[in-house]
Amino acid sequence: RDSDFAKAALRAVRNNVVGTGIKHQAQVQFQRGGKLDDRINRLIEKAWDDWTCADTCHVAGQLSWQDIQRLSITSMIESGEVFIRLVNQTFGDSKVPLGLEVLEADLLDDDYTGVEANGNRVRMGVEINEWGRPVAYHFLRNHPGDYQFTGTAAVAKRRQRIPAKDVIHLYSIERPGQTRGVTGFASAIMRLRNLSGYEEAEIVAARASSAMM
Repeated sequence: RDSDFAKAALRAVRNNVVGTGIKHQAQVQFQRGGKLDDRINRLIEKAWDDWTCADTCHVAGQLSWQDIQRLSITSMIESGEVFIRLVNQTFGDSKVPLGLEVLEADLLDDDYTGVEANGNRVRMGVEINEWGRPVAYHFLRNHPGDYQFTGTAAVAKRRQRIPAKDVIHLYSIERPGQTRGVTGFASAIMRLRNLSGYEEAEIVAARASSAMM
């Protein structure tokens, strides 16, 4: 987050993958003839455009559909994963009973690993069945960094179970059985730190050299 090289890489990926937002184009065809039904498609695209406004598609009313896409791809690369919760209710003046909540990876309870009463296993907050299919996600009700602003740590760490059907978990699977994402910067973070230290040392040496009489 503090590296200008990493920031530039994030910006390049975000701009090339999402840009100004991935567009939607309806292609409903007539039942006969295989031609596109332009009238229906226009109505669908109009309804979609109305829903993509921040007030209707985001639960907090702060992010438009384009903003959610950009934030999601940025979080997925930076943190290795991101969660999007599907909330089945209307927001704003929308008639569509659907809103999106973007949840960062820190909210998933990493420390929760064990076996549920129903027999499902939990790995770092992800509840899976006997086949390894995600069944639910166990999120903290408060961000771990907000503990000092709540009552007791026990109350702050109380978690909630959200069914997997209501959660989109974006991450890249790089090994069998993987339930959590790993940031692509993990392999480069030490080099970035060393490069930053090298540049600082070069600047200090140059300043000391120029100050010698």
